[in-house]
Amino acid sequence: ASFLWLSYPLNLWFLKNPNTEVPFILLLCAGLWFCLLAFKKREKCFQLIFISGIIFGLASLIRPIGLFISFVLALLIFFLVKEKSKKLCFLLALILLIGNFTAILPWEAYVFLKIGKVIPLSAGGPGSVVDGLTFAIKPGAGNNQAVISEDVYKLMKRADSRDLSSG
Repeated sequence: ASFLWLSYPLNLWFLKNPNTEVPFILLLCAGLWFCLLAFKKREKCFQLIFISGIIFGLASLIRPIGLFISFVLALLIFFLVKEKSKKLCFLLALILLIGNFTAILPWEAYVFLKIGKVIPLSAGGPGSVVDGLTFAIKPGAGNNQAVISEDVYKLMKRADSRDLSSG
């Protein structure tokens, strides 16, 4: 497993770039591993699903999509648990989400104490999407401008000329 992780092409690519993908992917894989262990081991399923929730919460602090993954897994619990007891499935889903919010809550409390309001994990919204679509044509790219093909450049120009924000 260690060799496979070290030779994983996306991991090798992300290691040379200072991005958040490396810790996010590591936490995502660890959270999925603990979640699968919880389904296999009946005697420790509550502790393992709680640990899985905490790990997904930490991943959510790195990349907010981790929060979505926790909710999807909480719904999938109803299909993945062999014993079709609704009470057990609901309890496992609740423990997963409690673990997730246990990891997120200290950050939200810290932010609330500092600025006096609750903010979501990601407040970028449509502006972040527009910036991602037009990053190579924005002023300030300077010497670090990305090399892109002509068709991608035209697409970025079209995206920049339109109002892509919703709401």
